[in-house]
Amino acid sequence: MALSLKINESDPTDRYRDELWKNFVENYTYIEKKGLFIKYPDKVYKEQGIPTPWQTIAWRKVIARIGEENFNKLHFNLDYLEETDVLFEKIFNDKFNDYPHPEKLRVTFVCGYFWRYNENRRDKMLNFVVNSLLKKGTNVDIWTQDMTLAESFGEKIGISPIRDRLHIDFVKERIDVHYTLIEDESALDNSFLLLELPHTEAYFFRLETYLTFGDLKKFGCDPAEFKKFLYSYTEPGFIRKYFPKLNCAFNRG
Repeated sequence: MALSLKINESDPTDRYRDELWKNFVENYTYIEKKGLFIKYPDKVYKEQGIPTPWQTIAWRKVIARIGEENFNKLHFNLDYLEETDVLFEKIFNDKFNDYPHPEKLRVTFVCGYFWRYNENRRDKMLNFVVNSLLKKGTNVDIWTQDMTLAESFGEKIGISPIRDRLHIDFVKERIDVHYTLIEDESALDNSFLLLELPHTEAYFFRLETYLTFGDLKKFGCDPAEFKKFLYSYTEPGFIRKYFPKLNCAFNRG
């Protein structure tokens, strides 16, 4: 089985989707053919905005759990960072805007810099999290490399008690799988998981997809185990912390 993506020739933006997808598949295939240790210039990759082998290795593990055939069935959205619209916000408004028990929802962001370098989008998302989530009783957890995020939220929240519903954890190393999870404690199968393919902050375009916990079950993937697997990337171990300093990635399946 090989990775594939359906392209709509009549949609002019699909050429960007096609380009991003081809880059991902090239890296995906390259990693498959390499051995246990992959040498690469970590500093150069970071400076030039190139996704490191670590990110592709992590995504090979994601796809292995979902299954390539199932992965090919998912729809991939093209995300242009200059636009203020965010797929997460659209899905949340469509599915949970009138939710009768927002306190039973938990939203988790595992990200790089929470749109720090896209001022308009960041400000819109800060307001959305504060006004549409925290103020309505929803708990929000964020793992990020951005040391300024807590202060940015503090400016929006002030001394309000809703601060207790927001938890921000700073992660020094890059998190290899970025995702957003909307957990519905009253109906877990309706929980939404949004995933972003490998990227860096230097990219203006990204590919992202989404699926429900119910979809994971159909794919034969236990949602609780999958969630635990994704969460493990917020706590990089010794190898992930120190191997990049040696310009090396550990290609473990």
